[in-house]
Amino acid sequence: MAVYVDQLTFHGLKHEEKEIPSCHLFCDDGDEKEMHGIAEKMGMSIEWVRSNHYGVRHFILTRKRREQAIEYGAIAMDWEDAADFFRNARKDFIHMFDN
Repeated sequence: MAVYVDQLTFHGLKHEEKEIPSCHLFCDDGDEKEMHGIAEKMGMSIEWVRSNHYGVRHFILTRKRREQAIEYGAIAMDWEDAADFFRNARKDFIHMFDN
């Protein structure tokens, strides 16, 4: 399993009414232990994990936390690769309900 961070961009995260860049910390497998381990090292609670409309569970990171995640072993992924990952996850998510 691997843990990834995508590129910083504006996803609507705000601090003191100002939008700040953020990214996602996510993994490529249903086993989230490594992702949770990285998040915990950064002082994040497992309760902060979210699911997006692709069914991918993830954490939202600020610039500083993105840098920390990479230091703890997360792999930086560009936006195009991350978009492909999320699209493929969406297909897998939808196929769970086929039949």
